[in-house]
Amino acid sequence: MIIWAWYGQLVLGKLYDAAEFLQVQDYKHIQRWAKKIAERPAVKRAIDLELKPID
Repeated sequence: MIIWAWYGQLVLGKLYDAAEFLQVQDYKHIQRWAKKIAERPAVKRAIDLELKPID
């Protein structure tokens, strides 16, 4: 699940434009997986966190 922070968001179009290069639209199960993880309550809470620098 930890890969979702990078690859899952890339698949959903929330990161840089590598999704087209990687042809993620051709992989329906990857699309389903990314969307399912994004809907988890803990993931939604983590996305909404305000990130602060470590002092």
